[in-house]
Amino acid sequence: MSGREPASQADDPGVVAGAKSHWHPRLPTPPDGFPREASFELSPDEAEFLQGRIEESCQGTLLAWLVRNGAVTDAAYPWDDPSAQTAPEPVRATSRLAERFSLHVEGMPLLYNLLAAEEVRRL
Repeated sequence: MSGREPASQADDPGVVAGAKSHWHPRLPTPPDGFPREASFELSPDEAEFLQGRIEESCQGTLLAWLVRNGAVTDAAYPWDDPSAQTAPEPVRATSRLAERFSLHVEGMPLLYNLLAAEEVRRL
């Protein structure tokens, strides 16, 4: 498989439109032994490539901010990383909303189980 779509006809008869690649034009070369040997350890070129793609596709997000400025700790949640507190205000505001949503999502089953257990005790 070449990773290219088949050439298609352009609007003008006899003119063939160029094939579009499915791969990024600056994709780093695969490491020796790939794909028989693979790991999640990134080479400097791979890390730079991935950082660029995240910044390009997730512009204005906490993820893009942390990728650019470096996470300080292995925090359980991205908003707990100290460097997240230095992000621009719109990013911090969205991060606070994400944190609240996460608390609600994690807390609902706990509250339900507590209420169910209290109801069973009353019976």
